[in-house]
Amino acid sequence: MEERLSKGIVEAFNEYDDDAVIELIEEALEADVNPLEVLDVMSKALEDIGVCFSNGELFLPDMIMAGEVMTEAMNTLKPAIMANDDYVPSGRKIVIGTVSGDLHDIGKNMVKMMFVSSGYDVIDLGTDVSAEAFYNASKEENPDVIAISSCMSTTVPNMRDAIDLLKAKGLHEKHKIVIGGGSANKELASELGAFCYGGDDAYQALKTIKELFA
Repeated sequence: MEERLSKGIVEAFNEYDDDAVIELIEEALEADVNPLEVLDVMSKALEDIGVCFSNGELFLPDMIMAGEVMTEAMNTLKPAIMANDDYVPSGRKIVIGTVSGDLHDIGKNMVKMMFVSSGYDVIDLGTDVSAEAFYNASKEENPDVIAISSCMSTTVPNMRDAIDLLKAKGLHEKHKIVIGGGSANKELASELGAFCYGGDDAYQALKTIKELFA
C-alpha cells in the first residue's frame, strides 16, 4: 500500500473520522491493495490508540469513538477479506462480546479482526452484553467458541453470570468458552469454569483459537 494511503488511514482513525477512513479503504481496495494489508494498518492504528488509553493520554469516550470507527471500517473491509485469494474459510464460528456494564471494545475489535482475517465466521455481539444475550446468541448461532471479554475488574461478576448461565444450560459442553480482556487471566478462567484464557493480546488470542482446533 502506498504511504499516502496508510498514513491517511492512521490519521483519520486518530481523528475518529469514519467517513475518511472508509473513503481511504475503498480507494485502497480499488487500487487492488490486498485487504489483509489494509487490515494490518488498521490493527496497528487501533493498537496505538489502546496504548494511549493505557497511558492515560486518551479516555473512555475516545475508546468508544475508536470502536465505532473500527466497526464501520470492518463492515467495509470484511467482504474484500472474504473474497481475497489468501482468505481460507475455516468452517468454524465464534460468538464474541464484551460483558454487561463494560463498553470497552478496542481489544475485542482487534481480536475480531484477527479471527476474521484467519477465516473464522465471527458473530460480534458488541459491548454491554448481558448473560441472556450470550446465551441466546449461542443457542441460535451454534458456535464452536463463545469468546467473552471483560476489561474492568468491576465487571468480572457479570462475566461469571454469563458463564454460569451457559453452564446451567449445558452449552459449555457444546461450545468452548474462552475469556479475555484486561481483567482476565488463566487463574480466572479456571475459577469461572471457562475452557481457557485467550491470551494477553490479539495475536495470542488467535494462536489460542487455532490450537483449540489443531
